[in-house]
Amino acid sequence: MGLLLQNLGQPKLPQPTETLQLLTNILQNFPSLFKSVQQGINLLMALIPASNLTALELGLFNPADAVKEVVASAYHRFSHFLTCRRALVLAAVSLHDSSLEVVKSMQRVTQDPVYSFSLDPMDWNDLLYFLRNYGQHQASHAVRIGETMRELFLLPSTTVAQQKLWLEDLKKMLDKVLLYLFRFCLPH
Repeated sequence: MGLLLQNLGQPKLPQPTETLQLLTNILQNFPSLFKSVQQGINLLMALIPASNLTALELGLFNPADAVKEVVASAYHRFSHFLTCRRALVLAAVSLHDSSLEVVKSMQRVTQDPVYSFSLDPMDWNDLLYFLRNYGQHQASHAVRIGETMRELFLLPSTTVAQQKLWLEDLKKMLDKVLLYLFRFCLPH
């Protein structure tokens, strides 16, 4: 692992995003390597391009607390918050995580005056994206995303018309889930 991190960026070695995914897999399977993996993820975080935010999403929506906590502790080093709002919305969702360490790390990002971040109705599509891609796989993810959606519903800048459209979005998504469950439950 040390050689991989030491030679990061060299030809024929995994790029930062792939290396991050490799390290999160290692941590998930070998939690005792926490410190070594944490050091590697800290090093890699600033090198992850905004176009590969999915690698960070997978870390923060990971069912293993060790993985979430290591990714979260380095998240403030991600260098694209000013141009990648979805990364800030992801931090807002992670404020509702059950791990206090994850919450503290995300507060560091969302409360940073450089980003001047607060949820905005325009963040709805990002929340739908997270719900579609992660919330349907694990109830705890859906709860975190739902809590963030609730915050949007309660914003003074959110109109009744927006709320109605958002409810329609959720209804469509729910209809798809119910249809899937119905098909799954039918005898074959």
